[in-house]
Amino acid sequence: MNSTIEHWVNQWSVDEDSDIYRNINSQVNFFARELYHDYQPTQGQAVSFQDRLENWLLNADDDDDKKTLFKILPHLFYVGNKEFAALYKVAYNELIASWLIDTDNIDFNDLDDAKKQLDQGIRDCWICPITDSMQINAFFHINNIPNNRWNEWRPQWRRIEREGDNEPLWQSYESYITKHNIKKLVILEDFVGSGSQIAGTVEFIMKKNLDLDVLLLPLINCPDGVVRFNNLAENYDRLTYKSVMELPERCFVKETVAVDEPLEFVAFRQLAKKTYLLVSGGIPELDNGKPYSPFGFRKTGGLVVMFTNTPNNTLPMVHWSSNSWFPIFLRHSRN
Repeated sequence: MNSTIEHWVNQWSVDEDSDIYRNINSQVNFFARELYHDYQPTQGQAVSFQDRLENWLLNADDDDDKKTLFKILPHLFYVGNKEFAALYKVAYNELIASWLIDTDNIDFNDLDDAKKQLDQGIRDCWICPITDSMQINAFFHINNIPNNRWNEWRPQWRRIEREGDNEPLWQSYESYITKHNIKKLVILEDFVGSGSQIAGTVEFIMKKNLDLDVLLLPLINCPDGVVRFNNLAENYDRLTYKSVMELPERCFVKETVAVDEPLEFVAFRQLAKKTYLLVSGGIPELDNGKPYSPFGFRKTGGLVVMFTNTPNNTLPMVHWSSNSWFPIFLRHSRN
């Protein structure tokens, strides 16, 4: 519990004769105990969540802006370590299994034979991450996936795409698939925002005309990614798209007002625009320069935080650090 925050909350509650701030504070204190403590990018800092929250609110000189920042907190969709474990299990035990049943036309009239076919289907799968964001080893451990000889190597397919012009290197991947008689490729990602970058990787795979059935399986997908991947799957007969969780529109503060959005989003949108130069450290809005825009990468406007990191599709005022802005959930960026 932070005495400064408690003071602000009590004062705001008196000024507006409302319990809204006390209710938010109770919720935040609960999440700080149960969830926020496992946020990896701040594990090496000797700063508690409550102190980070105080510093984040102190970014705003105006009391109304402090209140707006505070009201963002209950709208954040935080995916913790335990929640990810549940996503891994659903992805493997339900979505990959159902895809294999459909792809291999497994008939469950004979349960013993069906189980054998399903086990063989798993052995025929090469399960790989798309980027290094996906914690593929944890996925294997939690699901106790049999360690087939080819599954010991789990390359990132976005990296393979970037190396695609290197023909001898690509031939080594093709040889690997042929040598191990791999029939199916499952490509996993933990979070997808617009889907623009990953779509390029998927198209790269499909245009290689490999003799493979491919399952594109993000754990969490945003609305733009859902549309993009559904369209992509329609273009390739051997590509299937599934996701464990497709986030609703209420998880995003768009640049323009959306139908049926929460009333608070109007103030969130205004504050994101108002504070952008503070957040960015004076860097103007650029599509190719971080933090991209007041609404993040591709103006997604996400309110998503994962225990491993905060996506760059999330509002920068939540995660971006500069000489004039202190984030509540610091994003660990590659550069």
